[in-house]
Amino acid sequence: CMNHLLIILFSFLSVLSLDAQRLGDAPDNELVSSTNYKTAAPVGQGDGHWIAPGTELTYTVFFENTGDEAALNVRVIDSLSVYLDPSTLRQESSSHDYNLTVTEDRIFRFSFPNIHLPSSKDDDIKSKGFVTFKVSPKPNLPDGTVLLNTAAIYFDFNAPIITDPVYHSINNELVLSSDRVLMDGAALHVLPNPVRQTAFFEIENMDFNTGRLQVFNTNGRLVREQTFRHPRFEFSSDKLPPGLYFYKIWIEGANAANGKLVVSK
Repeated sequence: CMNHLLIILFSFLSVLSLDAQRLGDAPDNELVSSTNYKTAAPVGQGDGHWIAPGTELTYTVFFENTGDEAALNVRVIDSLSVYLDPSTLRQESSSHDYNLTVTEDRIFRFSFPNIHLPSSKDDDIKSKGFVTFKVSPKPNLPDGTVLLNTAAIYFDFNAPIITDPVYHSINNELVLSSDRVLMDGAALHVLPNPVRQTAFFEIENMDFNTGRLQVFNTNGRLVREQTFRHPRFEFSSDKLPPGLYFYKIWIEGANAANGKLVVSK
């Protein structure tokens, strides 16, 4: 149905707009490119990119052939942190078909054989590709554990392009964020979350005339309020500082749903 199509579309857009965490430069003998990079979601809270234990992480590796000739084969080699559990791997979307090999030393090899990726000088759009996967941390990690992750991108037999690392830190005082729907049969989706500029709230299986969204900071102060009349509505994080927020949704004067919202910049 249309609601499910919208949810899928927003999920895809959120993958393409993930915040790319950067952590310094790679060694001098490795190539680093702004057009070949890795992103991670959720971004995490604060400078440490803090996440709750057990948080599933979504990694996306973007690649672009900026060479002079078309690339016949592309390989993405992702070396997992020792603190990530490779058995939790979930393959998600990709721009092209690929073969996946998982080695015993936590290396994911995404091979794109016969991809014939044109040079960006010849076709800027078709020269790009991506692969997305999900993986979770190992259980019972100590507080402050850093999950560092990077990828190497190979175009044919050229030297690899090494992405900037992305990282998260475990904070055992955080809890996994979830939406709590208080009305039977209803469903709520907030995408993307974390939100950089705009998020879409999608309410399913609920008929109403008027609704109200309230957003509170961690001190309990109301920082944003808006009304809506349709099951899908837009929320702008404009002028809100990055951080954790709590929201309440009211339908016809009754509290219909509560949840957490992370604002990132």
